[in-house]
This record gives sequence, structure tokens and C-alpha cells, in this order.
Amino acid sequence: MISLMLAATMTIGHCDLDHDVGKFRFTGADFVGVVDVDWHARRSGRVDQASAIAEKFGYVSSYTKDHFIHETPDEQHGVAILSHEAPKSRIIRKLPSTGKGKVLLVCEFTDCYIGVTEFDSDAACRSESEAIVSNVVSSLPHGKPFYMASRDQTVEVADPVLPEPAIVPRPAKVELRDGWRVVRSCDVAEGDAVFSRDPSLPREGYRLSVREGGISVAAADDAGAFYALQTLRQLAVRRWGALYLRCCEITDFPRFSWRGMMIDEARNFYGKAAVLRMIDAMASHKLNVLHWHLTDDEGWRLPVPGVQSSADSYSAADIREIAAFAKARHVKILPEVDLPGHSRALVCARPELTCFPNGVGAPEGAVDNVVCPGKDATMDFLRQVAASVVELFPDSEFIHLGGDEANKVCWSACPHCRKRMEEVGARNMSELHAWFTRELAAAVAKAGRRMVGWTEIIYGGMAPEGVVVMSWRGAKGGIDAAKAGRDSVMCPHDWCYFNYEQCLEDDPFEYPWWSHALSLERAYAYDPLDGIPEDARKHVLGGQCCLWSPQIHSEPELQWKAWPRACATAEVFWSPVELRDYADFRRRMELARKRLVASRINAAPLPAERR
Repeated sequence: MISLMLAATMTIGHCDLDHDVGKFRFTGADFVGVVDVDWHARRSGRVDQASAIAEKFGYVSSYTKDHFIHETPDEQHGVAILSHEAPKSRIIRKLPSTGKGKVLLVCEFTDCYIGVTEFDSDAACRSESEAIVSNVVSSLPHGKPFYMASRDQTVEVADPVLPEPAIVPRPAKVELRDGWRVVRSCDVAEGDAVFSRDPSLPREGYRLSVREGGISVAAADDAGAFYALQTLRQLAVRRWGALYLRCCEITDFPRFSWRGMMIDEARNFYGKAAVLRMIDAMASHKLNVLHWHLTDDEGWRLPVPGVQSSADSYSAADIREIAAFAKARHVKILPEVDLPGHSRALVCARPELTCFPNGVGAPEGAVDNVVCPGKDATMDFLRQVAASVVELFPDSEFIHLGGDEANKVCWSACPHCRKRMEEVGARNMSELHAWFTRELAAAVAKAGRRMVGWTEIIYGGMAPEGVVVMSWRGAKGGIDAAKAGRDSVMCPHDWCYFNYEQCLEDDPFEYPWWSHALSLERAYAYDPLDGIPEDARKHVLGGQCCLWSPQIHSEPELQWKAWPRACATAEVFWSPVELRDYADFRRRMELARKRLVASRINAAPLPAERR
């Protein structure tokens, strides 16, 4: 690690009441302590020196009006510390003395404590005051260094040791250099770098150069420029009221184009603000697909004509706002309407869409959450639903139409379904399901989009060309789809379902009784290309983590179960597999989790290290 060399001195000066602030000579010191400051500027007509100096030289003034060094009718002078960095806290102590009242002002900063007092000239009083100061210092928390200044004294502040960069996901190539680029602002912005285009880079890729004299970015496209900015923000370390960016050369691009997270708002509704916060956190870690599960047995959250909306649902205006927010951060939205199963909320509103409306005549073992593919009216309505979803999400290339866990008992006893089987040549219920999938896929394709479906859509025969198989029942569905020339998205539940137990020693939230152990380390160890033949790997678009919400009741719980494991997902689908190193990832996550918490994300702690 290379420490930052700062010209960090504290200049202490005696300020006469009518001293001309312009005569002060400050040379960019990081801390300037000021003693004897007139607080009664309004009454006396004199300059409030602390405020004037702070304004003139760009410092923050840290002071108290509660205690004064001089307290006479004509003189009320206080103590101030001027600094580039606003203090985290102030501790003020009155030092007992036989002479004038003494004040100890201690300000806590990121890397140290700075104290200012005025010692009496009497040696005995000075010794007594120093002993009290020593006791105060020993009681300060955090064990950071303490620097004491008094009048006419200069204090050398030790160089802070800045941590190694903690970039998540890990870039494809990083060369660290000596030195730091200092940015005096609250955040790294586009204006802090010079951007250019380089079409030779892969899609979403960028090349970043940080030097003491400036920052330059060459990007393949707008997404690459955006991701370079996210990397810059992760490089930045806040110290002494500024941002320090380690000098480096980075070349970076994603391993997969699909790097996603699924949120289930059908079972528990979190609302627009929660979704926006999640999108922001995703984008900062280069996740670029929000799979939004919006309908299920418990709720229907979409404003689709002909369906009674749930009490908690989104308006068309809400969806437009969320979609625009996501697009600005290069996050694509994959909306999901789950069909033909998981549809109790739909069939409660429209019971005529089922094989046996209101359950009348349904065979034993039938479940009341499956629509009837044998009725023309049902299929016509579902095509309209697909068209409505396309209209609600005009920028979504993919539309997810479910296909999982459909109970077909009612189909086997339904005269409409038996007739449909004869019409389409289906020999069993799985092949009827395959026909259903083809019909919905055709409706989506007619609008220029591609259908996505869960693993089950391949059970009655391979999904139609253009359909994407989302492999959740282990990796086999994705492997079979890729071998058959169909695109797949990998999210096998035992590696990617973050509603599963995350193996923390102290976890306040519940998990399904049937959940697997899915620690941060296990999430990081996943490779979506395991078992995929070399010539079929081009069909693996990428993958995602999934957060099913039956046991996720609030936004804080959603965030807790998503992060930091979603950081592992980000690295799995972005970074080169040959660079993956869990020990290094965990080191970087120590700081990355602090960034999440600082951005008000309720990230779970890192699990205890194995011994």
C-alpha cells in the first residue's frame, strides 16, 4: 500500500479583533487552527474572523459559542478549527484552572483528532492543563491519532494510509500506479474526466486512465462510459475533505451481456421508491437487467385492461417513471406475467378463464391457479395481455411469460383442453403446454419482442426459435437449451436464489424451511458455463440472482438478502473467470459493503471467515 503524501500542517495564529483577514497567509494546509476569535461581530461591528477566514480560503469552520477563552464585557473570544473536511463530531471540555477559563476543542475527522486550547503561561497551570488534555485524549474512541495545537505553534499531521482500491466487480485488467488524483468535490462526476469513443472495445467496455494530472476515459458506447464512471466512484476514497483516486490504468468489459436480478413484487409489494433504490444499487455494480416479477397467485401489479388491479399496484405513469430511471442507468427491465400457472390473482378476477369456473366440477388434485388453454376466449385475452405488457414497456426487448409449475390436473379432465389437444396434435399435457408457449411466443414476436420462459417451457418439446429459456431447476434446462441452439439465462436455484439461507451467525430474518445454504462464498463460486459444450456457450446470454418474496416482507429485508450476495452475482457475470479469487473478493467487499451502507442500503454483514 502506498500512503498519500500531504502538506498537512496546522497553522495557529493570534487574531486581533480588527485584524485584516486578507493578511492571513494560508498555503492550502489541510487544517488551520484559529485561536481567539471574536464572536460578537454584530454588536461590535468587527469581523467574525472564523467565518471570514473560512469563506475566503474555502475552509469549514468548527467552533463553539458555549465557552470562551476570554470572557469580559469587551472581549469574548472563542476557539475555532478551520478545515477542508467537516468534522464528524466535536468534543468540548472546559479545563479547570486558577486563571482565565480554558477551553479544549477537539474535532474528530476521518483519520485523526485535532485539538486546540490556550495554555496559561504559568508553568504549573500549563502542566495541570496538559495532564487534563492527556486524560481527555485517552478517553477518545476509535484509537485514531490526536494532534494538539496552541498559539504560535505548527503541527505536522501524519500522512494517512489509504486503502487499496476495492472495485466490484473486478475489472478485466488493472495496473495500479504510484500517486493519487485529488478531486475536491462530494462525488466523482462526468466533468472530472475527459471522455472519448473507441469502437474497437467490446460492447459496454471502457478504458480508464487516472493520473495525477487528470482522468481520461475511452468507451465503446454510452453504457461503457457509464460503467467507467461507476468504477471511478469506487476508486474514490474520501480523506481530508477531498476524494483521492489511485492512479491506475484499467481496461474493462463484461463477460456476459445479461447480468440480472429478479425482484418478486407479486407476493410482497415494496413500491416505486424501493425499486428505484434497487436499480441504483444494481447499476453501481454493473448489473444491467431488472427481472420484475409482477403477477402471481398473491397479486397482480400491472394496469392491464380487463384485470382488477391489486390494492397495491403500479399505474402506467409509475412504470414509465421506473423504466426511464432504469434506462438512464443502462438497466433493462424484463417484465414478467406468469402464465398459465401462478395465476390465482387473475382467475379470481376472471374465473371464466379457467377450465372449471369457481372450481365447480374440478377433479381431485386440481389447483385453482391455472388458466384454460382450451378456450379460445382465454387465448384471445392472454394475447391482449401480452400486447398490453409490450405497450407498457416499449424499450424491453424481452417479455417474460412464466411457464413454471403449472398444475395440469384440471387440463386432463377439461373437455375444452381435450378438444384443443386433438386440434393441435398434442399427445399429452406437456405437449399442450408447449403449444400454449408457442402461441404466446408468436404474440410477443409479432410485436418485435422475444419471449422468456422458465425451464418448464422445454418439457413438451424444445421451445420455439427466438424464445429464451430461464434455467432455474438446476443447470440442466439451460444446458439442454444451449445444445439445441436456444438462448438461455442461467439462474439455478441452488446457486442463485437469494431468498435462501445466507449462513450468517446472527440473522434476524426468516428463510423457507426448504431453502439451501447459499453463502456469499457459494454465490461467488458459481460458473454459468459449467457443463455447457464449447460450441454451445454462445447461447448462454448470462444469468441473474433471484429474490422470491414469500418470506421477504419489507424493503430492508429485501436489501439484506440481496446484498452483498448480489455483488458476487455482479462479479460472476462481469469479470473474467480466470481472475476470480474469493479471498481477494472478500477483501474488496469489506470496503464495498461500507459503500452500500453509506448509500443507505441495508446490506447484510460479511459472513465470518473460515478458520
